[in-house]
Amino acid sequence: MKKPRTAAASALVPVVLLLGACGAATESPTADEIAEPVNPPAGDVSDPTANAADPGDDAPAGDDAAADDSEEAQGERDAPLGEIVGQVDVAGTTYDILEVRRCEPLEMEMLDRDLEVQGFGVHGGERVQIDVYVQEVAGQQLDEVSWAGPEGIFGGPEDAAVTFDGSVVRGSATVRDALTQEQTLPVTFELEVPDEIVQCR
Repeated sequence: MKKPRTAAASALVPVVLLLGACGAATESPTADEIAEPVNPPAGDVSDPTANAADPGDDAPAGDDAAADDSEEAQGERDAPLGEIVGQVDVAGTTYDILEVRRCEPLEMEMLDRDLEVQGFGVHGGERVQIDVYVQEVAGQQLDEVSWAGPEGIFGGPEDAAVTFDGSVVRGSATVRDALTQEQTLPVTFELEVPDEIVQCR
């Protein structure tokens, strides 16, 4: 009768050990593991652009703001720089001259320059300039006129006719395109000349 009890007892030992192992494998997760899930639910993933503020209808459009700035800048460029002190007519277009500088005449051998003036103005937001020289070269009267404006840069006239009465210089010339030497423009001008002589170079 002792042998059957021993066999039953021996059979229970592996069952107990097996149940213990199963219990260890299915151990409940700790409180910390429940509180901090490794992968948050898909619905909780935040989209950085999802809550971005909508500019709405009241916000100014970028293009409109840029257009306003451009118009203001254009207005500033076209604003008068000063009192009109002369005018230049270039092939039928009249330009106001707002500043005239009387430069110290250039001194060179065989060059006798009596008057050198620079006239400046603004037209359509662009700077314009006329240069006038009353001079003799090798004893011959050879006045010069040059023009820089929307038409380009012109100079080197062969027919410049310039007069200076001590306060006003006026005249005319047919100036030639400095780049191509092909196109010519008729220029007439009248400029008030200041008494003060300044360094222009």
